[in-house]
Amino acid sequence: MLKLQKIFKQIEFYNCDPRFIEEIVIIEKNNKVQFLKDLSMKASLLINLKHLRLNLQNQNLGTESILYLSKCLSPQNNLSCLNLDFQLNNLDQNCAKQLGQGIQNCKNLNILHLVLDGNKIGPEGIDYLGYQISDSINLIHVTLLLYGNNISDNGIISLGFHLSKLKNLQTLQLDLGGNMIRSQGAEVFGQYIGQLIELNTLFIDFQENFLGSDGGQKMLQSLKTLINLRQFQLILNYNQIEDKGCSQIGYELSQIHSLQQLTLHLNDAFINQSGISLLGKHLQNCKNLKLLSIQILFNQVLDVGIQNFSQCLHAFSLLNTFKISLNQQNQITGKGINALSSELKKCQNLRILMISLIDTSYGEEAVKIFASNIMKCQKLIIFNISIKGKDHEFIKFFGKLKKQCKNLVKYIIL
Repeated sequence: MLKLQKIFKQIEFYNCDPRFIEEIVIIEKNNKVQFLKDLSMKASLLINLKHLRLNLQNQNLGTESILYLSKCLSPQNNLSCLNLDFQLNNLDQNCAKQLGQGIQNCKNLNILHLVLDGNKIGPEGIDYLGYQISDSINLIHVTLLLYGNNISDNGIISLGFHLSKLKNLQTLQLDLGGNMIRSQGAEVFGQYIGQLIELNTLFIDFQENFLGSDGGQKMLQSLKTLINLRQFQLILNYNQIEDKGCSQIGYELSQIHSLQQLTLHLNDAFINQSGISLLGKHLQNCKNLKLLSIQILFNQVLDVGIQNFSQCLHAFSLLNTFKISLNQQNQITGKGINALSSELKKCQNLRILMISLIDTSYGEEAVKIFASNIMKCQKLIIFNISIKGKDHEFIKFFGKLKKQCKNLVKYIIL
């Protein structure tokens, strides 16, 4: 009987018959260039290889090394899962093309995870790569981390076009941060992603771009066609979203009726009390939400903003997980904290609660009310709160929490 092996170290690879290797997982930090050459020489013998994962970050890889890797991705193997980390290697468009040609050879590929952060791929390179990835029609899960590659609008439009051909795709994770993307590029990209009707999980990171107040909304307006989308994570940190954009984003999200898990990061996005209030008002229509996670650090939402936003929580009868991050710049006082906890106590199915209140201003009376309200969440099993230092008042009043909430198994004050 054939005994297939899983390889964790390079030395194991050299001491093993390649015909018996089913999985290679090499995340050692030592030099990989020679290893890629050796691996390529044995590529034709890797007939049972199904999973290849290599940590290749910061290895000064050039065209020659990428060519070796492409030879490893042989049509002879049965590769179904490919996980490659190329972070910080100065890869250019030619390297991207060469890598894409190797991926194109993997006809049985179901899972693709590529980390390409901090390279020089550019719009032409991502066009090459996207075109060749789109030939892998059996792909179900795709992760492309492309932070800081100067892709621009042309690149993201090309990428969206090619990805739209992967009609079996169920999970898509994209880091497009720091790529000089503007509103127009985001809009067309969204139109293409909206064609992937089998998607149930979508993560998009647009931080540090130039979406403006309408870029997020324009991208989202085409996603209402994703009738199977259950889990959505959208990161828009360090874009000038403003109140208008925040409201529009809330409205477009409310049109994705299948959503069950929503994570939204809007840190340093020029949002005030009006924007966060309208966001909450629109999100009330997401009736199927079970998880809501929101970060609004470095904005100025004020007490009235968090009070108005928190009123959306009672609309989520299925909500079991809530996470929120606030800080000093939000100018939240005890009034805002109490308004939030008053709404949380109405969430009778709440099981996981994680709150960050770093450097917010609150007094002893606010802490008592907050603790009292949280104790009414009887089904709580995980409670995690981050506060300014280890505030003794929080520790004192929340010391009763474990006795009151019988199901609580994890209780952390940071």
